[in-house]
Amino acid sequence: MVCMLICTQMVILRYQDSWISNLANNIHAFCMKKEPVTKIDIGHAIRQKINEYGIKVAWLARQIGCDRGNLSRHLDKEHIDPELLLKISIVLKTDFFAFYSDCIRRKVTVKQEYIPLNFDHKVHEIDIGHAVRQKMSEFSSKNAWLARQIDCDPSNLQKRLKKKHIYPEYLLNISIILKTDFFVCYSHCVTQSIKNESDRKLLIKNSHD
Repeated sequence: MVCMLICTQMVILRYQDSWISNLANNIHAFCMKKEPVTKIDIGHAIRQKINEYGIKVAWLARQIGCDRGNLSRHLDKEHIDPELLLKISIVLKTDFFAFYSDCIRRKVTVKQEYIPLNFDHKVHEIDIGHAVRQKMSEFSSKNAWLARQIDCDPSNLQKRLKKKHIYPEYLLNISIILKTDFFVCYSHCVTQSIKNESDRKLLIKNSHD
């Protein structure tokens, strides 16, 4: 597989403006699509962290304002809704979004990290759907093209891109295709929230001294 990818890259460079280049590009895209994305199991990673801290799922559920049974079902999944994962990351002081960023960087060379302009590390300022549409316009790409790359129905993809948050499994594939780390925005939220909480506790401690 690796040799095939190298060969197609050489053909692309040698016949940049010919029909052979187009053929080589198609072969290269096919190879990239068939290579499996590294498996990520966020639910398992969270349970590991819970065990490491010696806490219970019920305790975590109370901290994030979630029903214990509902949270337990979420933790049985490989991917978790980004808004819920953000809350869990902050409570457990662990950036679980970094798992996705690491996976993206193992797969492609990231050309850009998505961070909104004047970003104040607030989750309501995050609009991943808008960011993806914006990136596609920079590439002059269409929904149908992106849908083919991630093996998704175009109308389904269009609905997803109208939302502020996109399910991590889809966003991971989109990030790899567009060579843009959209998860880093959530990571910034986690880091800043943890820092703010530490600063708040330090301020309270100092006020009592």
